Amino acid sequence: MLKDVLRLIEEGTSNPKEIAKKLGVEEEKVLGAIEILKSLGYLKSNEQESCSACPLKNLCPTSCSPGDRVLYFELSR
Repeated sequence: MLKDVLRLIEEGTSNPKEIAKKLGVEEEKVLGAIEILKSLGYLKSNEQESCSACPLKNLCPTSCSPGDRVLYFELSR
């Protein structure tokens, strides 16, 4: 599953909910895999206050409500 999560992030899916949906697993499992990948140095997380500050705002398929925190991941290497 770690390779699948890493592959999806590399392909541009960086939201844990979307990754879980594509893999057909619970979001908690994806978050666990992401934590392992972060600890191994494969990923880094970025948290933004809103979509307006997010570097993925033009590509992101989700919409956020004011005050939502946007969490996404990117490859660190």
